[in-house]
Amino acid sequence: MEDAAELPESIRDYVDRLVGPYVEAVAEWYGALHVGQTGGALFEIVRRRLGNPFFGISLNPGTRSTWTNG
Repeated sequence: MEDAAELPESIRDYVDRLVGPYVEAVAEWYGALHVGQTGGALFEIVRRRLGNPFFGISLNPGTRSTWTNG
């Protein structure tokens, strides 16, 4: 694939609608990581960037052992 025109018409905006916002959110999330950063601040980045139901993002806090052993 070299051009969006090669994609089916229904997904030609794939990069603009899905890939671009996702990569921007991940970049901001990684940029905000530091010792002492709160999970709430990181979650807010994801919520602000990808909170639209289109992305289907939800918080999965895992299990207690994930947080205490991770």
